[in-house]
Order: sequence, then structure tokens, then C-alpha cells
Amino acid sequence: MSKKPGFLDRWRPTKGDTEDLNQNLPGQTSVAEAGEAAGSPAPDKVGTRQLIAWLLSLAHPVLKPLYISGAARLLDQGLGIGLITFGVYRVSAAVVEIAGGGAFPMSYLWVSIAVMAALAFLKAFFRYLEQFAGHYVAFKALEILRQEMFLRLAPQSPACMVGAKSGDLLARITGDIDRIEVFFAHTLVPAFSALIIPLGVSILTGFLVSPLSGALLFLIYLATLTSLALLGGGEGNRAADASASAKGQVSQSVTDSVNGISEVVGYGLQRTRIIQLERYMSIDGAASRALTSLYALRRALTQSGMYLAALAVIWVGMPASTDFTALAPALAAVFAVLRSWEVCRGVEDFSTFLANSFAAARRVWQVANTAPQVPTGGKQLPAAPFPIIFEDVSFTYPQSGKQISAPAALSDISFTIPAGSWTAICGATGSGKSTLARLLLRYWDVDSGQILLGKLPLSEVDPEALRRAIPLVTQRIHIFSASIADNLRLAKPDAEEEQLWQVLKIVELDQTVADLPAGLKTRVGKHGGALSGGQRQRLALARALLSDSPVLVLDEFTAHLEPQLAERLRSRVRELRPQATIIEITHTLRQVEEADQVLVLSRGKLVEQGAPKQVLAQAGELAKLVAHERDAEFTLGQENSDK
Repeated sequence: MSKKPGFLDRWRPTKGDTEDLNQNLPGQTSVAEAGEAAGSPAPDKVGTRQLIAWLLSLAHPVLKPLYISGAARLLDQGLGIGLITFGVYRVSAAVVEIAGGGAFPMSYLWVSIAVMAALAFLKAFFRYLEQFAGHYVAFKALEILRQEMFLRLAPQSPACMVGAKSGDLLARITGDIDRIEVFFAHTLVPAFSALIIPLGVSILTGFLVSPLSGALLFLIYLATLTSLALLGGGEGNRAADASASAKGQVSQSVTDSVNGISEVVGYGLQRTRIIQLERYMSIDGAASRALTSLYALRRALTQSGMYLAALAVIWVGMPASTDFTALAPALAAVFAVLRSWEVCRGVEDFSTFLANSFAAARRVWQVANTAPQVPTGGKQLPAAPFPIIFEDVSFTYPQSGKQISAPAALSDISFTIPAGSWTAICGATGSGKSTLARLLLRYWDVDSGQILLGKLPLSEVDPEALRRAIPLVTQRIHIFSASIADNLRLAKPDAEEEQLWQVLKIVELDQTVADLPAGLKTRVGKHGGALSGGQRQRLALARALLSDSPVLVLDEFTAHLEPQLAERLRSRVRELRPQATIIEITHTLRQVEEADQVLVLSRGKLVEQGAPKQVLAQAGELAKLVAHERDAEFTLGQENSDK
């Protein structure tokens, strides 16, 4: 028997839409992977109860002020109800008395005004106290969540930064955590007050009007609050999850397009990127419409319940036409009911927005509970010098369960890098060169075979100790928004200023830094924006040279430099570190003959290795790459001369 479509089905993203979230342009990962450690299987989807328990356990140290917030909210709500109830009662009683020919002294008016003013002042105070305490807890809880996220991400790095979508990951750390604020600031305390206030107003109504009216009112409260809590729960959660995933993809699409604007324009992918962004935005729009429909339904239910409750009190409690003595209590009860319905609106609000909050919390939970690619802990590096040995190494980048199996990045790779040698690793784009460096630094562990540092298996080495001891300099440089000295001391925190100047001189940045107004204390701006691409690359190289490590891994470390400067830096690195083992991954083959040995990769396989001159003489893959590079340089020279 097929399931009947729900009221919100017309707003729900279609199967094709949700599949679109996992259909990506080449080189992109799916939504299921976004923000997770690259290739790690996503944790099982967390249930709402487990999610609430996780959030409360993390925020437990800062939850005590919620007791103050809860008490203040009850007093605020109670005083608000008391204010309007007292005012209506006093006015109604005066009208009835005056209509019957009686009179009231002026003191009656002033007492009424004084009491109402005092109630209003106290209400304002407790309202402020409730908001202050509730938001204090919420913001402290979000601070703890962000700390937890970074603590959980540290063991997953740097693998999670290689394959994960940085834009979506950033959205989880910032926007998604911000949305969890609703749970702490606008859910727990309103839910508590929604249990107490209706009971109190029902008792008050039973006292002012009749026990029957109080009981009937309580049943209406109970039915309304239960319906608000249950209405569209599954629909809302699915829509919120789809919206959160789509928002993550929108963030990632924008990030990718901005960061890769030159590639997008160069390959003519502008229209493709726009279509992809519009697709994600339309899915978010469809999910948001579903949530808006739920909000409208809940608002209609709240308003209907309020008017029904007021009518019930009027029907049961209003006096007969000839009896006006019960008019004032009945009117006071009616207005108390109308004023008390604010607690139902609180449940209405958090029932709607809590779905978004939980959807965001699930995305945060997935990142925080993704297992690291490699286990932490282990042995320290062996005493230098030591050879680096790859024995029958095969590796495939991990994929999510929904993706088609990817081809192997490396297949049966075997070679030895002697201690103190300079090894050049060459090959076309995508041949597996950078994968070798990432495996050496234990971003991932190999699928088969092994890597040895001397006689010590790499899998037994502590990843943190390994990455501290073996710096990696790539063409993707990360410079922090700090001073030049602070960026350099990341490699050696206790480095003297003289040592900083020495490494800057080696990379020919000393004069540039000396000419700056603050010298080494000059702040380089976000991502090193105050420096050029070549200066950032040289600063990263200087940082690596400062570490005195036994091994240096240089991945296109001269990509942003002029050929003459690149040649000088390459020579100085060898002069400065004659005993170090240097592994250079390069597309530029002008200097390949200066290396002690060359490894040539093609489609994940080691096709040539040996002394550069010997390999070049074989007229194989390396010779083709060198010839191709020379042809490209010749063509570029011809074009420049024609201009």
C-alpha cells in the first residue's frame, strides 16, 4: 500500500533534487563527505535524543545559570499575567460598582496604578534577568562547542583539509554552531515554563470562575501544546536537514568559485558554476518553504487554541444578564488566559526553529565524531640519518559509500631515498607525486605495502612527532595573520632574532623585511595578504629551514618564483642542509639533473628511477616531459618576441 503524500510534500525537495546534492563537478566531493575527514566514512546519523544528550554533556559546566533563567522566566510570565489580570479586575470591579450607583475614592485609582507600576517594573527586571542568564549560557555553550570542534578536527588534520570542502567545513564551524544557540537560549527554559504557567493559569481560572472552567482550560492547553510539539516533526526535520545541506553546498560553491576564479574563467566554467549554485539555492528554497508552511500551521493552531480557550472561559464563567458580581473575576480570567498564551507561542517558535537548530547540530556532530584517518600516539622518529623506503606501496583515496570506487592513486610503488640525498619526483599532473608526500607525513596510512624510516615502520610513528620533524613546503602556503617573526617561530618557538634574520637572508627576504616600518614585527595580514605570492612562498621556505629537520619535503616550492631566483634558492638549501634528506616534487625540470636521483610517476605507477642523466638517456617518460617543457618555453618565447 503506497503512502499518501503529506500536506508538505509539495514543498519537499524531490528525489532528483536531493540526488543533485551528491552530483558534483569533477574534483568535488558529495554532501555526505563535505566537512568530514577526507574519505572517512560518515558516522551513523545521530538520533535527536542522543544529539540532545551530547549537547547537554558538552555544555554541562555552564548550564547552572539556566536555573536562574528559568526562575526569572516564570516570574516574568507570572508578573505579566498578574499585571493584566489585576488591571482588568480593578477596572471591571470599578465599572460594576459605579454602574450600580456606588462610588470609589481616588485612593482606589492610585493604589491600582502603584501596584501595576510595581508589577511592570518587576516584570521588566525579571525579563532582563531571564534573557541575560539564558544568552550567557547559550554563548558559553557555543564557545565550548567551537573548542570541541577544533579539538576533534586536530587529529583529523591535515587529511580533512585535503579532501574536505573547506567552505562547507567553515559553515559548520561558524553558521551551524551559531544556529545551535536556539536550543540553549530559546528551548529549554520556554519548554519548562510551558509546563508550569498553563497549570498555574488553569488553577487561577478555577479559583476566579469555576473548577469546571479551570479543568476545561487545562485540557485545551494540553491539546494545543502537544499538537505544537508533534505537528510536522518528521517533515520539519527532513526539510531542515535538506536546507542545512544545501546551505553548506552554497557556501562551498561560492568558496570554490572565488578561490578558483582563474581556473573557472580559464576553462570557461562560469555558466556551469552558476547553474550549480542555482541548483543548491533552489533546494534550500524548497526546504525553507516547507519550514515556512509548518510555521504557518503552528501559528494557526496557536491562535485557534487561544481563542477557543477564551471562549471556553466565557461560556462557562460569564454571569447571567442580571448578575454582575461575577463579571470582574470572569473578565480577569479571560485576559489572564489571553496573556498566558505567550508560553504557547514560545513552544510554537522553538518547535519551528528547533528543527533548523538540530539539523545544524547534526552536521556539527558528524564532524566532531568522525574518526581520525590515522591513530594518534606512537614512537618518535629514529635518530638521523635514516633512509626512507617505500615497499610495494598501494593507496586509493577513501571514498564515501555512495561514490563509485576511485582508481588507485598509487600502485605497487617501491623505491629507496638514501639518507642525505636530494631526490626529485617528477610526473604529469595527477600522477601521484603529492600523494607520496602526504603518505610520508601520514595524512593517511597505505592500503598495502609499507613505508620505513630506516628499520622503523612509518605506521608506528606518532603522526604529530612526524609532522613536527618533517616540514612540508608546498605551493599552497598558509601564512597566519600575525607578524613575520610569529610566522617564522611556528617552526621553532625559541628561535632568536638573529636566527630569523639568517633564514630570511637565505631566501633573500632579509632586505625586504628590513625595509618594512616594523621589521620582523610587521603583521602580514589575513593569509599573508600584505606579501606577494613569491614572498609568501619564500617565507614558508624560511620557516621550514628554521626547523633543523633531518628531512625536507618541497612540493613545487619555487612555483611562484622567477627561474633565476628559484635556482639560487635551490642551491642555498643544499649548501645550508648538506646532511638533510631532501625530497623535491616538481613540474619544472630545468634543474632535475642536479638531483642525486629522480623518480618518475605516471598514473600512480613508478615508471622510471635512477640517476637523472641515466634516466634521461633512456628516452622514456622523463625525456618526454623535459621535451614538452622545452617546447612550451620555446612557444612562449616566440609569442613574446612577436609582441
